[in-house]
Amino acid sequence: MNILWIMNKYIKDSEDCPYFPYFCNFLKNFLKTEDINLRYIFFSNNYSAKLRPDDSFNFNSELIAECSADQIDNEAKRLEKDYSITFKQALYPDLLQVTGERNERKIHLSENFFSNIDFHIKKILYLEKVIIENNIDVVFCDQSPEAEMEFGRAICLKLNKIFLRQTSCFLGRSTIHQQFEFGKERLAEPEWHKKFSLKDAKQLVKEYVKLRKPPYPKVDTCVPNRKIAYRLNRRGIKRTIKYIPKFLINKSLNLIHNVYLSVEEKVGKRIIQDQYNPNVPYLFLGFHLTNESTVTLRSMPYTNQVFLADCISRVLPHRYSLYVREHPTWRKRFSLDFLAYLKRLPNVRLIPANVSIHEILKNAKGIVTFNSTTGIEALMYGKPVLSFAPNVYYKHHPAVSYCSDLYELGPKLIKLINTPVNIEDTYQYIIKMMNHSNEVLLGANLFLSEEDSKFKAEKFSKYLKIAIEWCKMNNRS
Repeated sequence: MNILWIMNKYIKDSEDCPYFPYFCNFLKNFLKTEDINLRYIFFSNNYSAKLRPDDSFNFNSELIAECSADQIDNEAKRLEKDYSITFKQALYPDLLQVTGERNERKIHLSENFFSNIDFHIKKILYLEKVIIENNIDVVFCDQSPEAEMEFGRAICLKLNKIFLRQTSCFLGRSTIHQQFEFGKERLAEPEWHKKFSLKDAKQLVKEYVKLRKPPYPKVDTCVPNRKIAYRLNRRGIKRTIKYIPKFLINKSLNLIHNVYLSVEEKVGKRIIQDQYNPNVPYLFLGFHLTNESTVTLRSMPYTNQVFLADCISRVLPHRYSLYVREHPTWRKRFSLDFLAYLKRLPNVRLIPANVSIHEILKNAKGIVTFNSTTGIEALMYGKPVLSFAPNVYYKHHPAVSYCSDLYELGPKLIKLINTPVNIEDTYQYIIKMMNHSNEVLLGANLFLSEEDSKFKAEKFSKYLKIAIEWCKMNNRS
């Protein structure tokens, strides 16, 4: 079996993620013992060439035959037609997550970002060539919304190959999803954590609801040292001296920017916030970050979250309000303008970010969300969920419904507030998800040592193998 891993092109070299290369090589070797040939494909030079496996594929525009502008246009039209996907559809989420223009707040890109995409077209041509010429059976990637990954999905769909995407979306654990058409996927359900019992599920819910403990432990990371002394040691005195003016300028600009954000948060946002009232019937919508993959890729029809709140406000059940809240960890990522628009919407209340999620869930009549952990937490509180994106609770818990057609939004909300949640269903859901998820996350800075990388690679190799076997045995219905 041949697996192609489309490497996240924004992963940087060993200075940022010193042990991730060890994981990649260990994973490749462990899979080789199972007669699985894993190869990596790289689309940037961020990841040092000396750290890449010898048989990896490394994109270089020279690898694609020199083409005229007309030939590039013709190839682009062929690719879009053959694989039923536009370049802009694949590129938009990718560029949105990295461009400075968004300032970590914007949801739109200017037209100039798409004025010349010949380089991206060449990358897709190279990916197509690699998949076809090397008899690739499975294409794998992480949860990053990158253009190459999205085209990999489309190519696999056309060529009847398996496309898998890893996500970290169940209580801090890793899941693998087989993806088909855009927005269509299923959870791979290999039996993995067989020891998780009903008693364990009850204890987990009790600790979250009664004791208000976090739903999952904090993950340790290997944080790179950015101090001048570290750079002096790594880069030498000349390069460090050249870096100091840039360092001081960035520090000054960040200080000014942070002063503005603090005034915005402590003055402007407080003026427009509504008081949290637990005694009125309400639904709750917690905002995602505007540039995270849940919104930019997995929830593309609802990328503008204010628009979704607007739609919900127009069809709310009788006497109901919609409570919305910034993400409490990332409140500086939501502009005052973004939140002020909500004040003009009928029966929409912007509640303070410091209101406990436990208070919100305990008193809510239902939760509307894309793909957040809040949906899982709501079920533990016995509250039904309406989702707007592929996730790990729709189809896996009877109290979760899905809205793919906004014409059905009103009836979906009525169904939501009249859906009871059986706690036994929640226990069984947690057991199921613990059995089908894995403790190894693929963040490049989550590998803490060479030994840690080897340990995690061995675990993940087994998990990936049985996930692929499950997909093969359970043909798409």
